[in-house]
Amino acid sequence: MGVGRIAFRTSGRRELEATARAWSSGPRSGQSYDFGYGPVAAARHRNPDGTTGGWVALTAHADPETHVAESATIFDNARVFGESHVLGRARVFGYARVTEGSVVAGDAAVSGSCSVAAATISECAEVHGNARVERATVRGGALVTDTASVNRGAVVQDRAVVRGQGFVTDGAVVAGSTVVEGPVRGDVIVLDAHVGDDEADDQIDDAEAVPQGA
Repeated sequence: MGVGRIAFRTSGRRELEATARAWSSGPRSGQSYDFGYGPVAAARHRNPDGTTGGWVALTAHADPETHVAESATIFDNARVFGESHVLGRARVFGYARVTEGSVVAGDAAVSGSCSVAAATISECAEVHGNARVERATVRGGALVTDTASVNRGAVVQDRAVVRGQGFVTDGAVVAGSTVVEGPVRGDVIVLDAHVGDDEADDQIDDAEAVPQGA
């Protein structure tokens, strides 16, 4: 009985030592990266194709199926799930969630408590606050923020801003220096306009809004 206990303890100690050796030789050991606020514990992501990806803070998460380009970063408490792609020098941070094969590319930034699902955020676009972008595109220098939403094939581009409780949906395109704080929907292009949050669906001030293809 005594021998059995000694053997068990020895075996357990060996397992612990082996685990410690594996941990100390792994990519997470002793590594840190400065995401802009001072160095924090981080590791390079291993992409599905076996290539070395960008830095992911240990407080953040990227699924094994996720592709993270070498210059892209994921930090704070951000989460990137499934076959999503974070490319170029894109950043995903804060409490942001990126899911359903989304692409965040270029110099785009996804942050705050926003959600990006089955969408493309590219060039210098930003999505933050509690914004939601689903099955849509935000590109150029566009900004989607606050509790705004962009979905169902809509496109926000150039220097356009969707903020407050604004929403762009059903294939609408918002471009130029447009500011959206209300609803824009349907087969229209809105250029250099202001859409207030107290306007009817069909009311767009100082805008050029034309059917797509017109």
